[in-house]
Amino acid sequence: MSIPGTGGQLLILLLFVLPGSVYQTVRTRLRGPIPSDHDATSKVLRALAVSTGLNAVYLAVFGDALLKPLRARSLTSLDDGVNAHLAGLWALVFLFVVPGLLACVAFWLGRLDWRDLRRKAVADERMAKMHLEHLAYYPSPRTWDFSFLDKGHLWVRVKHPDGSWTGGKFGGDSLVASFPEPLALFLEETWTIGPAGEFLGPVAGSKGVYVRCDDAMAVERFDGWVDPPGYVRPEGEQV
Repeated sequence: MSIPGTGGQLLILLLFVLPGSVYQTVRTRLRGPIPSDHDATSKVLRALAVSTGLNAVYLAVFGDALLKPLRARSLTSLDDGVNAHLAGLWALVFLFVVPGLLACVAFWLGRLDWRDLRRKAVADERMAKMHLEHLAYYPSPRTWDFSFLDKGHLWVRVKHPDGSWTGGKFGGDSLVASFPEPLALFLEETWTIGPAGEFLGPVAGSKGVYVRCDDAMAVERFDGWVDPPGYVRPEGEQV
């Protein structure tokens, strides 16, 4: 986007692009990027839509008080009719604070909806499935991101194209890549995995392992509060 060359272009940028851009930036920071965020046309249209909606609300609430400065025929008349300190304060509120708060509200309302859906799934799995089938869009760009939405203490094993396995413990010090980064995991504790995928035991001195999963044949997760599949706890070892 080129630098505005006239007062009119600057005004259009401030009123019809900036509030929507602030809204998108804050919401993306909270929610994470989605595929449409990489389409410049979609981002511009969303910014225009949000900005236009906010401007309509501002006009409906404050009316002529907002239009009066725009009718000034000279800088002198503008200076006489507008307090610079108040103008700066209101610009900060209208252009930055309100769009940012709106993005926070939209994000938290979305989280409440999905938490409610998850509670329904616990109470009645069949009804939750029916509900999911009627949803037009699940707010997760890839099945990879969806599978780690509820990440906690897990045992994870990854099967590679050559038939070998990599696995270990996924806990509070582990990380999983999210969209749009390549599929990858950092497991905080590395375990030796047998040819059949059984967990044989922790690797001595391991400080974790980074696993690229772009070409993985399978990425399996297991409850982290019980022993991993195939692991035989040595006699006398404390749980």
